[in-house]
Amino acid sequence: MRFRRVLVTGANGFLASALLPLLKKRLPRAKVVAASRKTSDLADCGAARRLIARARPDLVMHLAGARPPADLDALWRDNVTATIRLCAALRGTGARLVVAGSSGEYGPAPKRPVSEDFPANPLTLYGRVKHAQTLAALSFVHEGLDVRVARLFNVLGPGTPESLAPGAFAAQAARLERAGGGTLKVGDLRPTRDYIDVRDAAAGLLAVALAPALSGCTNVCSGRGVAMSQVLEGILDAARAPLKAVRDPARLRAVEVRGITGSHARLTRAAGWRPRVALERSLKDTLAWHRSA
Repeated sequence: MRFRRVLVTGANGFLASALLPLLKKRLPRAKVVAASRKTSDLADCGAARRLIARARPDLVMHLAGARPPADLDALWRDNVTATIRLCAALRGTGARLVVAGSSGEYGPAPKRPVSEDFPANPLTLYGRVKHAQTLAALSFVHEGLDVRVARLFNVLGPGTPESLAPGAFAAQAARLERAGGGTLKVGDLRPTRDYIDVRDAAAGLLAVALAPALSGCTNVCSGRGVAMSQVLEGILDAARAPLKAVRDPARLRAVEVRGITGSHARLTRAAGWRPRVALERSLKDTLAWHRSA
């Protein structure tokens, strides 16, 4: 399928910072419309309809949404309600919709790596909201909408916000570098996560969109479990000043998935996609971005 008009929601966000330049490179003839919360509040039914009427997309990359520390009302409105409004506005257009999902939808996974047939059992509030978003989007398949969910694992790299652990480590390190050194405050470093560079995540999102025969949910991940302590170590090693870390009880989470690793076999088979950016490179680039922020 050749896409001529692409709509990207959440255009001011972390994922879009890598996806937008990739779209220009991979789909040079396509008209790309970038929509942000400032220009289009998707939770508003009329605003969603007006955006689709203006953009006339044949492909929608739906990256918009809220994450913690937003409260439940904001999480639900910006993830679930907004997705329902967007899907309703897309009915009958023939457009393909790719929704950015989350590995948090899986919850605790005793068997790893996790493939797409693992039953969702979200543990955190964010995971439950994202799973509700997925179910809402996929329900529109029964109304003829072409919906695909890219289930993203833990994304990092240039632009990582401070609300995510690697971004918090990097932001603190960058500030302490300017002071000549100091101590980072960290939470629990024992959990393991499947980290994927934002540039690989963007390529994975586009691979999900362009693959000829995909449906339902598809993992976008590295396939490698990494302890939070290793992420911190990578930031400290890349720092330009002597830094150490201390555990801060205020940063401990009441509810925490101890470990998760994904399998990208489905996406590799369907589109030939594989992650390419090494963790060390991602961490160095994350720190470099926060130095310049």
